[in-house]
Amino acid sequence: MRACVVCKRRKSLESFGFSHIHPKRRNKSCKNCIQKGTIWNQRHKSKRNIIQKHYFSRNKDRILSAQRSMYDKYRNRERLRSKQYRILHKQERQVKQKKYYRQYHELCKLRVKSWANRNPGKVRAITRKHQASRDHRIPAWANLKAISMFYKNCPKGMVVDHIIPLKGQQISGLHILSNLQYLTPRENSRKSNKYPY
Repeated sequence: MRACVVCKRRKSLESFGFSHIHPKRRNKSCKNCIQKGTIWNQRHKSKRNIIQKHYFSRNKDRILSAQRSMYDKYRNRERLRSKQYRILHKQERQVKQKKYYRQYHELCKLRVKSWANRNPGKVRAITRKHQASRDHRIPAWANLKAISMFYKNCPKGMVVDHIIPLKGQQISGLHILSNLQYLTPRENSRKSNKYPY
């Protein structure tokens, strides 16, 4: 027997369903109270949204902190669940994404442009990765995260260059961290695809 936190009545364990967050634990509210709450939410959607927004604005820091700690605790499980969901609902998600893109085409373009302006290092890393993958110059053991950080930390007025060119005249290098260096645009243009320079 246990007491429901909503109606305060003591009921048998069978009256309490299992939590979807913790499948081995039972909910603190009984099934009847949860059902009543669900029906009320469906009938009063606008009122519920106002209450939720008001509550969130008053407790924003605490809620975000709790969500972050919960995600960190169950990160691998959440990633696996997200991956499974994406696989199971692939076509449905594609249809929704296309519909959203058609409806908010200009907004999507603006977001992409804004992100690119805020993250020029990441953009360069992605562009270089695509160029290198076309030439099959990325080995399986390459540390892509470290390469991305190398591009991100590129000093202002400098560019990232491959010490041994990816498509050299006599020798071709790999798209790996040890083959990257910073050069001025002028030096990079002068060097071109020659090795040794």
